[in-house]
Amino acid sequence: MTMQVGAGTIALDRTPRHFFLAEYDRTLVVFRDGKKIKSTPMGVDTGGAGHMNVYQMDSDTLLTVDRFGMYSVRLSDGTVRLIGNADSFRPQGVFMGGFDTVREESGRRVYRFLPAAEREEIPVEPAGLG
Repeated sequence: MTMQVGAGTIALDRTPRHFFLAEYDRTLVVFRDGKKIKSTPMGVDTGGAGHMNVYQMDSDTLLTVDRFGMYSVRLSDGTVRLIGNADSFRPQGVFMGGFDTVREESGRRVYRFLPAAEREEIPVEPAGLG
């Protein structure tokens, strides 16, 4: 579940929180030149926040948007900052793709990064917490 931009890569790790409920702890991990430089907790996915769009703002900055917020990700040092609520999001930057659950041909559901060339942008539905 990674997405690469130049020498920077981001990964969204999801760790199950519950034996049978679809709840996950989420961590955004930033790599530079193949080395992990920072991990940032992104909150709990309680079964509906898994969809996260990624936009490139410039060569060093990504914008991620999920149900709970917009986050600025600086690839040079791994800094992740919450910059707003999802309900205030207006498309900006270049849509690069999104992290989401998809069904494989085998019928198995997997969570992965889907590049823009593979799937068009799907708007994020805000959680209504703002």
